[in-house]
Amino acid sequence: MVKKRTLIVCSIAILISFLIHQFNLYFIDFALMDLKFRIGPQTSPSGKIEIIGIDKKTITSFGGNVDLQSHLSLLKSLKKHNPQAILYLKNVTELKANKKLKEKFSKEVAEFENFILGLEITPLKGEIENFRPKTPFEKIPYFPIYYTIDTTTWAEDDVSRRTLLWYQDYQYAFPYLAEKVTGKKWNEYRGIFDQLTSKQLHTDFRRPGTYKVWSMVDVINDKVEKDLFKDKIVLVDVITTEIKDNLKTPYTRNRYDTSKLEVHANSLDTLITDSAILHSPKWVNLLLTMIVAILTLFIVLNMRPTKGILALGGLFFGFFFISYLFFAIFRIHIETAHPLIVVFLSYYFFIPYRLIKEARSSWEYQQKNRLLQQVEELKSNFLSMMSHDLKTPLARIQGMAEIALEDPDRLSEQQEGAIASIRSSTQELTELVTSILDLNRIESQNIKLNLQSKDPNSIVTDVVKRCSPHAKVKGISVITELEPLFSIKMDSDLIRQVVSNLVENAIKYSPDNTKILVISEERENQVIIQVSDQGIGIKGADIKNIFMKFYRSKDAKSSPIKGSGLGLYLAKYFVELHKGRLTVDSVLGQGSTFTVHLPTDL
Repeated sequence: MVKKRTLIVCSIAILISFLIHQFNLYFIDFALMDLKFRIGPQTSPSGKIEIIGIDKKTITSFGGNVDLQSHLSLLKSLKKHNPQAILYLKNVTELKANKKLKEKFSKEVAEFENFILGLEITPLKGEIENFRPKTPFEKIPYFPIYYTIDTTTWAEDDVSRRTLLWYQDYQYAFPYLAEKVTGKKWNEYRGIFDQLTSKQLHTDFRRPGTYKVWSMVDVINDKVEKDLFKDKIVLVDVITTEIKDNLKTPYTRNRYDTSKLEVHANSLDTLITDSAILHSPKWVNLLLTMIVAILTLFIVLNMRPTKGILALGGLFFGFFFISYLFFAIFRIHIETAHPLIVVFLSYYFFIPYRLIKEARSSWEYQQKNRLLQQVEELKSNFLSMMSHDLKTPLARIQGMAEIALEDPDRLSEQQEGAIASIRSSTQELTELVTSILDLNRIESQNIKLNLQSKDPNSIVTDVVKRCSPHAKVKGISVITELEPLFSIKMDSDLIRQVVSNLVENAIKYSPDNTKILVISEERENQVIIQVSDQGIGIKGADIKNIFMKFYRSKDAKSSPIKGSGLGLYLAKYFVELHKGRLTVDSVLGQGSTFTVHLPTDL
């Protein structure tokens, strides 16, 4: 049954996982990935990139017109720093200038080993020549460069997350420049994936402000450190507050926090550090979703509500934390949207099922409990009625048997034996009926202590005197060693029943011609009553059970000695009502000692 239930739960979890994976949850998954960016450590920048901004300060300094002459001055200043490469993201070839200035600029560019003009274009196959700069700039090296935004694909939230490496058989600027540092070809970096006819990777972004922006006018005026750009890749572009010059990133949804120039710097540095974000394969995502679904269903269907909610919370945050560690340490993004959604769906769909099931079980339990209460009440009433109705005829039979035995007319030996047997049997039945009545009172919680000051020795003496005839029949000597005791508060009837049970059991289970020792003493504010015999003893396995209701050991059941299995149960219960305890020590074949501990200050 358990295996079948487990199989059903696993099958449902797998089905839910397959169904959920049919839905695109990029908008949640990439939002969670962005959260990991924001709360986690960032990859250290390579230190190989510097960016120069045509910023407000520069524009103001040049009277609002940063012309080709200004850019020529920038190139002359950069020549002093000996940069490894320059990526010009501003298309200076479109600036108005006379032919002489253009030729002069082209000549200056030619003196740089790695000057690249990055054009924001996405040329189709065979169209790249259409974008070549016009004379006299035709010899300037140019590459397509483009920023990606998740608009109609992926998360569809206008956030830039990807770097374009290759499109329509054309290599883009970033892998070309990164090769100057790493020596790797464009297709040797980690995390490259196909997107339509392009090759892309997910950018490993750094926080806004990681790359310091040097003002173009400060570079021209040599207001920067000497050799600041030496052996560096320098990116040059316009930085303004216009929407077209800024982008949303995983770190911020405010479009004005990160310039397009910084986004390009992150893309290039992702290649240089080879730290592109890897995404776990689809089969791994599906497998993890199945595991989370199975755990969720087992929690929902088996745990109590409070513990279940805590366990689900632990599963939810535990899974996210593990995926966060993979991202923070290895830059691997484990898809978290589907597994986390399955936790919510499984909870909200199966909690009502469990509530209905528990409500039905509760109703069935209440019905069974009500029926059991009725049966218990009937049993108690029946036992009470039968016990009371039996006591009177039993007392009459016993009385008549005793009268017959005391009759002066001589009875035959056979008649005396029969009447004695009748008296003995009625005595056993009377004791059984009394025990049943006491048990009924216990179960109905009708027993109340009738506390009176009483000398425990007087009770012990009365019990020993009453049991002496039975002991004499078996030749058993009952020896008493009773210390003088002060009276204590007790229910004398119940304690008398306790002592009677212990003494009668000692006589009953002791061989003929043995001794029984009954002692009493006061020890550590307790009255101790002890009954020791030389009987058959009790097995170790039975000692822990002898105070159980209706319990009789196998040896006792197979012996001719009769018993109900209630005597010791009632004795222990009555002693504990007095805030005392009843203990036993026994050695098999040597005898048993039962000890009653009664407090003196009840």
